[in-house]
Amino acid sequence: GLEPRGFQLVEGELRSRTTPVRVTTKPLLLSTTNSSHLEVRFLDLDAATSSSVASVGLVDLARKVVLPENLLLKRGSATLVAPVVLPFASLGAVGPDGNQGIKSAGEGRMAGFLPALAKLAPPGGLRIESITACCRESVGRVDISIDGVRVGETADPLPGSSIANELELLVPPRQMQVAASLCGRKLMEESIEGGPDAEWCVEVSISIFVYKQLIDEDTNLEFVFVCGHRRDVPEDATPFLGIVKWDEGTMKIDKTFEPVVLGKVDCLSRLQSMRLEPQLTPGRSFEAVEWEDTSTPEMKACQFQRCLVNPVRVGKIFQM
Repeated sequence: GLEPRGFQLVEGELRSRTTPVRVTTKPLLLSTTNSSHLEVRFLDLDAATSSSVASVGLVDLARKVVLPENLLLKRGSATLVAPVVLPFASLGAVGPDGNQGIKSAGEGRMAGFLPALAKLAPPGGLRIESITACCRESVGRVDISIDGVRVGETADPLPGSSIANELELLVPPRQMQVAASLCGRKLMEESIEGGPDAEWCVEVSISIFVYKQLIDEDTNLEFVFVCGHRRDVPEDATPFLGIVKWDEGTMKIDKTFEPVVLGKVDCLSRLQSMRLEPQLTPGRSFEAVEWEDTSTPEMKACQFQRCLVNPVRVGKIFQM
């Protein structure tokens, strides 16, 4: 996931939300011949140990102690530690304070003389951005799952900008099944190997939600809106029921807030060609609002991105 439970990522470190503990995001690996049962322990990074890791990517665990997570989080003083992945068989007896040493790597006459070298794990990581398939503009709130587990969502562009920051994930350097979805609608899925240069670009096809909102109770006037994300539908809105037609398709909406997928290219043409045929009770009428292109001579505006930023009114239902 993005962050282990109880921690937050700050300046390349995982910092406990409740204690002064800081954990480096660069784990160490101790390899032995018996590695069927792996454990995670934590090693204090004093000046000498930090220097060894930084200079050669190795640290000798012989005659050092490691501690489990539950003891780590009980510490009251600020400390920087590194996670160590090691075989359970390499752990020594638990001391009175809960710490554990590392068993000697040698046997017989060599016992206690051979080093127990832990090396930095290969760097992982994955950066993800999401863009509109039609105009390749940044969009956010795309859900990302890895091996079937949701790990976060892409960010919306910053206010006043059309560009969003990439979603950076702390993932291991291995092959993973990465999937992207928008409001439960699957967009893409790909097998990706995590690494310092691993990137993935998700293209979001044009889709909208159509809904109604009561504007005047006395006259029973309702406005009809479209938006690009389910979370932008107001709580007091009611679903649009009826038929949506556009130049490349038709869809009947008879359930609550179903996404209408219009295609992958030319959002302006798709939305300008859209025609709504709502289910109306006797005495009610519908009047459409023509879709307006918000582009300027200097800059083309992505109409799908527009729907993802603010709902757009496309008509009204009123009493005749």
